[in-house]
Parts: sequence; C-alpha cells; structure tokens
Amino acid sequence: MAAHRMAKIFTPTYVSRVNAQLVYPAPSQLVKPHELLSALAKPSNVAYYEPERDVSFLAASLAYGLILGTPIL
Repeated sequence: MAAHRMAKIFTPTYVSRVNAQLVYPAPSQLVKPHELLSALAKPSNVAYYEPERDVSFLAASLAYGLILGTPIL
C-alpha cells in the first residue's frame, strides 16, 4: 500500500528538516506539532477508508492537510 510506505518516509522530523531547507536563511519553526501529525496521517486515513483513490489524490490530501493546519512557519 503506497500510503503505508509514505507514512514511513514523511515523519515530523523529516518534514521539519525539509522545511528548514526551503525557508533558509529564515528560521523554521514547528508551531503546531499535533497539526503536523494529523496532516501526515491524512493520506493513510484516506487510503484506508477510500481504497479506490489513486496516489495523486493521496498527495493532494497531504498538501491540503499541511495548508489547512499550517503547522510550520
């Protein structure tokens, strides 16, 4: 299952490090760790409850969760 493998790759630590590289030289701050965990779990939940969805929909649900929650500044 693609969502299960994606959950192993996209950990909160990994996402924080990628964000730090994207916003450099500005400081990166994780202000809502629970929102980040929720956003990272969203594709797994969609894949479980709606197994007919393709990978692009799972990626969109991850992006939507990150944008909606705004866990990182």
